[in-house]
Formats: sequence, C-alpha cells, structure tokens
Amino acid sequence: ERQKAQVTRAAKRSVKKKIRDEVAAGKRGAYYPKRSELRRMEVEAKFEEIRKRGGDDAVNKAIAKRRKKNVAKSHKLMPSHMTS
Repeated sequence: ERQKAQVTRAAKRSVKKKIRDEVAAGKRGAYYPKRSELRRMEVEAKFEEIRKRGGDDAVNKAIAKRRKKNVAKSHKLMPSHMTS
C-alpha cells in the first residue's frame, strides 16, 4: 500500500514537472490540463515508474493484475441466470 502511494506520488510529480519545464522553456503558455489528460499522463508516468523499478516484467504483471481485477468486477456486475 505504501509503495503504491509512493509510485503514484512520483508519477504525479513527474507529470507536473514536465508541464512546468515546458512552460518555463516557452513551449506552451499557462497550461491547465483536463482531468482526463491528467489521469492519462499519471497512468503513463506510473507505468514508467514501475518500469524503472522492476523492468518490463513488472509492467506486464501490473497490467495483468489490473485486467484481472476489471474482469472480476464486470463478472460481478452481470446478472445471474435465474432458472425457474
């Protein structure tokens, strides 16, 4: 749990740093990204952080875990067949 929070914080930090650097370099003006863009950039940064710590295998494992979680959630939400 603690390590997961650490990775998330590092991802947010890298996204904000990238935006600040681009503004300072003059590539863009004051930029306020949409929430969806922020989420997408945070996910990309999060997987990049995981790749730095554990390599491609760690990224594949994290993606597989997320996929498994989403499948379980979708199965849980499906109505069960009622036989009468």
